[in-house]
Amino acid sequence: MRRKRAVSANLLLQQLFTKPVITVYQTHTFPGLSSKARNDVIDNFVHPSALREMTGQSRNRVFVFDEYLDKYKFESVENDRADLNEICAIRELYSGK
Repeated sequence: MRRKRAVSANLLLQQLFTKPVITVYQTHTFPGLSSKARNDVIDNFVHPSALREMTGQSRNRVFVFDEYLDKYKFESVENDRADLNEICAIRELYSGK
């Protein structure tokens, strides 16, 4: 069981580096995981503060990888500007700024 959890955590981490704002649904491509298992994997990243839940809701939650996003924000290349602006807008919407 631990091996499957470690593989799932690795998949999530890889996905976070390409998309630092994520929902549980976006992890549906993880092989052989139930909805509860996908939630558990994400929760394992939330509790040590690697991810932050932005909505405050129990359903349709949106998570952000703040540390990476903050670094990426300053190192973004011009081609990524539109994606970055969209991520920042979502982040501000849910943070109440």
